[in-house]
Amino acid sequence: MTAGAALAVLGSFLPWLKSGAVGRSSYEILGLVDRLGFAPDGPIRLVVRAWPLMPLVLTVAVVAVWCGQRWAGAGFGVLGGVYAGGLGATVAGAIPDTHQISVGAAPVVTAIGGAIAIVGSLLTLVVRVPSAHADAR
Repeated sequence: MTAGAALAVLGSFLPWLKSGAVGRSSYEILGLVDRLGFAPDGPIRLVVRAWPLMPLVLTVAVVAVWCGQRWAGAGFGVLGGVYAGGLGATVAGAIPDTHQISVGAAPVVTAIGGAIAIVGSLLTLVVRVPSAHADAR
């Protein structure tokens, strides 16, 4: 779960789109989409505007699991993983490579990280690792 969350967050900061010699991260792209009004009202606009919260959601998930809050951590992990994976996969598949704009590998990295975070989140509910405190009992 931790590795997937880290991969999704790292991928979100890498160049998602390149135009000429300039690469733009997911935050730059989605901020531009919102400012130019390309995101329609409703759920799509919410998805675009809330994107900067994705690293926070995945961080909360990892910390919750580390602190023994498996259900809360798994819930946040699945939520963050679906968000990161879904948006990364959508961007990777939706924008055709042209000679003016090309899609970098970062959306795919983010999508893979999101998928790993989801699997890891679900595994935290199934696999129970004994804590060091259990030995003291």
